[in-house]
Amino acid sequence: AASASGEAAAEAAAQPPLDEESMQHRLDKRRALISNIKQSLEYVILAASHCEGTVAAAEAPRTPDPNDASIPKRRWEEEVRLWRLALRQRLQPQQDDGGAAG
Repeated sequence: AASASGEAAAEAAAQPPLDEESMQHRLDKRRALISNIKQSLEYVILAASHCEGTVAAAEAPRTPDPNDASIPKRRWEEEVRLWRLALRQRLQPQQDDGGAAG
């Protein structure tokens, strides 16, 4: 984990700053990715559980901020990967409980 943050810092230092158009394109892609994930079955099920009160807001995985231009590309990708993993892990106990017979 410590090397991951070191790698992100090294990546940020090694990459030249993006021009405005390139940064806007990157942020647009990030927003589209978040939108697609929020349309996925796993997210829709968890959102419904949250609305029903089955999942507390504090327990729900936090969505990465697609508008944070300070996050380097690889760190962003890792945050999204961990978020999706957390969504799947939150969904798994619900699926297990639904089919359990006392």
